[in-house]
Amino acid sequence: MIPFMPKIEGQQYEYEMNILLEASRAYPILEVPIETVYINDNEDFHFRPIRDGLMIYKNILKFALSSFSSFIVDYVVYALSILCLSFIPNGCLRVLLSNGLARVTSSIFNFSTNKKLVFKSSKTGSGYFGLAVGFFILDTILIRLFNSGLGVNLLIAKILVGIMLFILSWTVQTHYIFKKRTCSPL
Repeated sequence: MIPFMPKIEGQQYEYEMNILLEASRAYPILEVPIETVYINDNEDFHFRPIRDGLMIYKNILKFALSSFSSFIVDYVVYALSILCLSFIPNGCLRVLLSNGLARVTSSIFNFSTNKKLVFKSSKTGSGYFGLAVGFFILDTILIRLFNSGLGVNLLIAKILVGIMLFILSWTVQTHYIFKKRTCSPL
């Protein structure tokens, strides 16, 4: 893995986290228990919880910011569409059209943001847009269920469903869409 490691950005704890994240995309990871040995009761250890914590979780925070920005784009387009399409009497069709337009707009924004800023990937969007279509279908069904089944306002339902899908989106994008499996196991 030595040729792989200098390509990873970061310092100290951030570097350790980045190595783990990048290696998990490129190599199969196997957990092996080891004994922890502290020299001089670890007196040289200077972990700064806020600064080092932010550096360690930087990629997750970037993904959260990207997702939140994409959600704002999605929600604004959705809300405007719901209002502009109020002349359509069929609520299901109105939700489908509004959510479709919002998802297409926010998916393009989200893919480009995640590709360039979060995962720094050169991958094409084919896998991502397959995910976007699946999330569009799931999102639309859940919004409709919240609205018609539970009586939740369409705009509130959109927020609740977006929160529910956030973790699923992170997991799928990290492990499948932007995964870098280019190396063979050692």
